[in-house]
Amino acid sequence: MLKLEIVITLLALLVGLYSIATKFKLPYPILLVIAGLAISIIPKLPTIQLNPNMVFLIFLPPLLYEAAYNISWHNFKRLKRPILLLAVGLVVFTTVGVATIAHYIIPGFTWPLSFLLGALVSPPDAIAAISITKYLKLPKHIVTLLEGESLINDASALIIYRYALLSITGSQVFNLNDASLAFMIVSGSGVFIGIAVAYAIGHIHRGIENPTAETIISLITPFVAYLIAELLDVSGVLAVVSSGIFLAWQSPEILSFETRFKIKGFWDIVVFLLTGIVFIMIGLQLPTILEDVNDFTILSLIRYGLLISLVAIIARIAWVFTLYTLSMVIRKNRHTRWRELFIISWAGMRGVVSLAGAMAIPLTINHDSPFPMRKEILFITFIVILITLVFQGLTLPFLIRRLKLEELSINDTDKINENNLRYTILQNSLNYIDNKLSQKFPPHVILKIRTLVCQRAEDTKNKIDNNNMGEHDLYRLQFYECEMEMWMHQRQSLIQLHKEDIYSDEIIRKVEQDLDIYSMRTHATIKLLRSRKQK
Repeated sequence: MLKLEIVITLLALLVGLYSIATKFKLPYPILLVIAGLAISIIPKLPTIQLNPNMVFLIFLPPLLYEAAYNISWHNFKRLKRPILLLAVGLVVFTTVGVATIAHYIIPGFTWPLSFLLGALVSPPDAIAAISITKYLKLPKHIVTLLEGESLINDASALIIYRYALLSITGSQVFNLNDASLAFMIVSGSGVFIGIAVAYAIGHIHRGIENPTAETIISLITPFVAYLIAELLDVSGVLAVVSSGIFLAWQSPEILSFETRFKIKGFWDIVVFLLTGIVFIMIGLQLPTILEDVNDFTILSLIRYGLLISLVAIIARIAWVFTLYTLSMVIRKNRHTRWRELFIISWAGMRGVVSLAGAMAIPLTINHDSPFPMRKEILFITFIVILITLVFQGLTLPFLIRRLKLEELSINDTDKINENNLRYTILQNSLNYIDNKLSQKFPPHVILKIRTLVCQRAEDTKNKIDNNNMGEHDLYRLQFYECEMEMWMHQRQSLIQLHKEDIYSDEIIRKVEQDLDIYSMRTHATIKLLRSRKQK
């Protein structure tokens, strides 16, 4: 009963903090971490310990899958070079920098222990990056770059992490050639398994055509990809990411509009709950982290944690700006984008994956002697997460506004291209009506549907000719506001008829669902037109 009460309390807390974050335009995940920290210091409350296996198996696959599913493949492919330089090169660079400082500054840290710490704190967390950037109005290419980096950087960090553990336990001596080969095998095999799973799932989707069943399949997919990859000792993270990207690319062909509608609503709730629980659990780990810290005082460990955080932040800034400088020299590109570069270098938030990796360090070596510096590594990792997640995450919105990157994210070209796409589709529809449908349906039906398409084509053409809020758009806004009033009146009539028990609940729900779809479409149009009016 106690566990159930805790779950209910956490869910209520998630909703409350989400409302606060929305009202004050704050990154929602950071408030959850702070709330978790505040709750963890309340006396006599039960300790909730994060299970690393639960993070890697329960939370990570669906959150990575949803993010990969929604990332733009074209943008990802266009930015593949900088993404790989951040996901692989920066991880190695940061690991070496952290390991060097830890080895020479922190007493008792051997090279293997130092590299283990470096591997833990080097990769920005996918869940943190995606969850925080989702609430910020950043240019699309920056969001794609940060999300793409965080989706694939775990593979390189886990290779270093694994070799460091093997070196500490004496099972294997680190070898650069072996590590490089292992990275290629683990990464390539993970991608191959993910695509294979996605290909099989795509065939299942084509054969079912049942929105409820397909929604459940979409939930199962990331777990299948992750488990198969992990059983074969390759990258489960890359398997999940590649399956998500592949299925997103195939979704227009394999999913019906009913299925896409249901899947989107379902995944919005799943991601909200999982993300909220993950971040509040980070804050709740403070009592566990503080238990049995030996050899050093808490103040000393805090100083070391702050030092390692500074090294990780500086390493990212140095890497990003150095690579851009070299790019300007090699490609003779003099276009300065230092504001975007600074935001990219500042958005290196660490999160639950780093914490879970630290907590997954074994308690003993060969079931005999205690694992050296385990609690110290765990504590320092926790400090790095707090500094990068809370401090950098909270300052990101201010920096974005200060550097005026929100203004840069408003892309008029995208609006024009969207209208051009809509107009092209409508013109193709007119040709289809004249050449195909006219032979299949009566003339009066063709006339009515052609009139409707022509009207939409004319509306779209007017938006192309005048991208600003003009008289035509003002008329359209008033029209859809009027339409929304009509839907609301119909809903009130439906409610009244439902109370009078004239029609069955089944019929009421069916009509209500239609009204929901109409209202959602009209509301989206009103929201778009109002945003154009404000600009």
